[in-house]
Amino acid sequence: MNQPLSLAPSSAVWRSNLGVALLFLEPPRRRDALLYYRFCRAVDDVADDGNRSQAERLRMLERWSVAVEEGLPGGFEDVVCRRGIPREWLQSLIRGCRTDVVGRGFETWDGLECYCHDVASTVGMVCARIFGCDSSAAMNASARLGLGLQLVNIARDVRSDAEEGRCYIPAEFLSFHGLNEAAVRHGLSGRPLCDWARRAREVLNAVDFVPADFRRMLPARLMRIVYLAILRKIEAGQTRVGLSTFEKLICVARVLCERPSRP
Repeated sequence: MNQPLSLAPSSAVWRSNLGVALLFLEPPRRRDALLYYRFCRAVDDVADDGNRSQAERLRMLERWSVAVEEGLPGGFEDVVCRRGIPREWLQSLIRGCRTDVVGRGFETWDGLECYCHDVASTVGMVCARIFGCDSSAAMNASARLGLGLQLVNIARDVRSDAEEGRCYIPAEFLSFHGLNEAAVRHGLSGRPLCDWARRAREVLNAVDFVPADFRRMLPARLMRIVYLAILRKIEAGQTRVGLSTFEKLICVARVLCERPSRP
């Protein structure tokens, strides 16, 4: 008999970069964001569960897909209804996790961006709804931010992904630089790293938080600053690219000094 589905614990979020960002939310929104984090973590944990076969993980993801339509556990169903979160955005994350399980890689940038939309852009869009923003500008900013964050994650995690038999670097990028998947198992370096970092930075710097959403999108703005700091460490060739508490405080100070780019 299948065990009931349950959300992942929330304790890990406070050790992550996201935990700092969530501290700036009003308590009711923070509670909803934590429930959403627990849903994302639960689904992602299925995809990463090395103790289950591929078939078992796909079956578990299908159970989550059914739950999205029929009723989610742990109080998250109430969040989805109350915040008006489209269920297709939740299904997108599950679809992206299926891609992780199958591990086929991507031929083109377009293919990678579709994957990033599923696992990162829609996550940002759900968060924007929870933050209280539902304008088209907020959705566009959240989608682009999600893409930029995921590009940084890919550069950071090349080695660990290779250990899981995954490579998220598109084949056309590898071919352009005369590389193959085996050549980047120990990370990107040199010109390929510079090109990848440039693309990620361009995406992050182009995210436009309009004045109407500026205050409520502070957690998203903080995540952009944090990930730009992580990207600088990756470019410098550092193998441990997390931020210290002091470095996170610097990021917080920077975001609190930000002003809208236009009136």
